Amino acid sequence: MTHITAIANNKGGVSKTQVTCQLAAALARAGRRVLVVDMDPQANATRRLGVEWDPSAPIPTMSEVIAAAQDGAGEAAVVACGWDTDVAPEGERIDVLPARFD
Repeated sequence: MTHITAIANNKGGVSKTQVTCQLAAALARAGRRVLVVDMDPQANATRRLGVEWDPSAPIPTMSEVIAAAQDGAGEAAVVACGWDTDVAPEGERIDVLPARFD
């Protein structure tokens, strides 16, 4: 069963990123697979979930997915959560469609 939850607010500083990452971790601990889609141009959820941007080895982000305007474009941009699974094993069940701060 798939469930979609959106966490949005146009005001900054209202804990959208914190709620998103904590909800993802809680669902993953409960055995659910989670995909966090980061639409924030500041890429805070992406960074908090351990996905690092390396200009020498760029990865597709939501910017490229939106620009592609094609069905399935997001599939190629999904990356694994970057959490150390020895410390946070729930990271194995979390994937991220990242944003990039630029």
